[in-house]
Amino acid sequence: MSKKKPKQMLPSERHAVNEYLSDYEDDLTFEQILKALRNDRNLEDRDRVVWVWEPFEYHPTEWVAEQIEGLERRSRDLNIDNKVSKFAKTLKVSKFAPELFAILKRIVDDNANYKDLTQPLLDAQELIKKITQP
Repeated sequence: MSKKKPKQMLPSERHAVNEYLSDYEDDLTFEQILKALRNDRNLEDRDRVVWVWEPFEYHPTEWVAEQIEGLERRSRDLNIDNKVSKFAKTLKVSKFAPELFAILKRIVDDNANYKDLTQPLLDAQELIKKITQP
């Protein structure tokens, strides 16, 4: 029997959780973290799976769960998940920036010298394929 891979948290969920918790088990979903907070009342430290960050540790864990839910909802409303995804794509593009710069320089140099632009343009096309691959 294969083990089911845990559902990864969305950036908005991870942001909200990290604002109020100092630690939590890596394989927990957002829903499991909220459930753990709501059921945290009389647990010993060794039985806990989430730990509230110091500034909020004296608040009831139910209140912490509500704050996390509210922050996640506001973050989602601000479209943070799509912005993080776009930022990740930007990082991927920046990874290829030196190569792209070299190709563009060749195009400019070749154009200035009226040389054949076919190879630099083919190189640029290949690079664009690399950047846009998932």
